[in-house]
Amino acid sequence: MVRSCSKTPLQTALFGANVGGFTQYLTGVLIPFYLLFLIYILLAFFLYTTLFAGLGAMVKRQEEVQNATMLPAMLIFSGWILVYLVVASPNAAWTKILSYIPFWTPMLMLVRLALGTVAWWEIVVTISLMLGTILACTWFASRLYRLGVLMHGQWPGLGQLVKRLRME
Repeated sequence: MVRSCSKTPLQTALFGANVGGFTQYLTGVLIPFYLLFLIYILLAFFLYTTLFAGLGAMVKRQEEVQNATMLPAMLIFSGWILVYLVVASPNAAWTKILSYIPFWTPMLMLVRLALGTVAWWEIVVTISLMLGTILACTWFASRLYRLGVLMHGQWPGLGQLVKRLRME
């Protein structure tokens, strides 16, 4: 038995017609999810870009870059590990708390959004927290860049780094 479908495959994918009992994957996701996906991914890009740029400005040789940028890389990796735990229990209190930490917000909030366990105000709060963190990281990265340029090849200790950041 052959079913005739008057819609093109693109229309079928976008508007949700069942074709042969198989529901298209795009139809199960709403447009607001796609917009929030874009917003969270862009915010994550800006957040991690400022972290990598600030820490990368502190190194003078290419061999030192991996050591300097290990912290942001570990934050990204740990966020993806936490995704598996969030899928297992999306309504747990610890899941909600971890999704408010800006370094893990893009990964964890997208999972919670996909599972339908997010209130509208949580989206507003997490986006606001991420924007504030991006501003703080931009300020921090600019200070690190200035410090890295002025140090002329010296690697500052933690105490000297804090002292220099307070001076500016």
